[in-house]
Amino acid sequence: AAVATADTAEVHVVRHGESEWNKARGYSFSDPLIFDAPLTAKGRRQAEALRGKVAQMKPDLVLCSPYTRCLQTMALALGPLCGTVPVRVTALASEVQEHACDIGRPASVLEAEFPFADFSELTEMWWHCSTSLYTSANIVETLEQVHADWVKDKTPFLEPHELAYARVVDFVKYLKSEVCTPFSSIVIFSHGFFLYRLSGMLLPNCGTSTVTNCVKNFTRPHDLDKLYWNNCYQQ
Repeated sequence: AAVATADTAEVHVVRHGESEWNKARGYSFSDPLIFDAPLTAKGRRQAEALRGKVAQMKPDLVLCSPYTRCLQTMALALGPLCGTVPVRVTALASEVQEHACDIGRPASVLEAEFPFADFSELTEMWWHCSTSLYTSANIVETLEQVHADWVKDKTPFLEPHELAYARVVDFVKYLKSEVCTPFSSIVIFSHGFFLYRLSGMLLPNCGTSTVTNCVKNFTRPHDLDKLYWNNCYQQ
């Protein structure tokens, strides 16, 4: 078989299913304060319904955001493919960190729940935090305090937009690096705002798209500012 390159690999994206945060927030601007929100029952059904479509993508590499809603979507959508296709968890594909649902959980905790995935690229505390109070060395013991601090003042945990845009650029470089180029069909499980910045498309929960040309022709992230305050779109 021909060896895939950055210009020949098919690249597919999947947005996570409905999360408990999505459901609780509805169409309001209030944050329901559900940290690292899991999928709802509806979200699980949405993910399971993707199995046929994902199988048709014939993935030989899966990349996944470390947030629980994405990991659950990935596991349910892969179904019997779990354990047969390499799954790499990368923080590069995580969502812009703006809400309680974007405070993650330690990598070791996630790895215990999803043992078939490769978490080796993650630090223990892989999400953005500008204060030195919390580190990979103490995050397991201090996670509840992180949640309490978020409620009091979330500023240290908000990811600056310039860093979020830079992550999209780094992710495209990652896709074109030797880590990914040996593969011919890559499926990415990620988030609404991140995938918009990558592809220019707003996907619904468990929406999918093939973005091979978007990656091949990528020059800069798509500007989200004009869409950011549209409350008809949920993260």
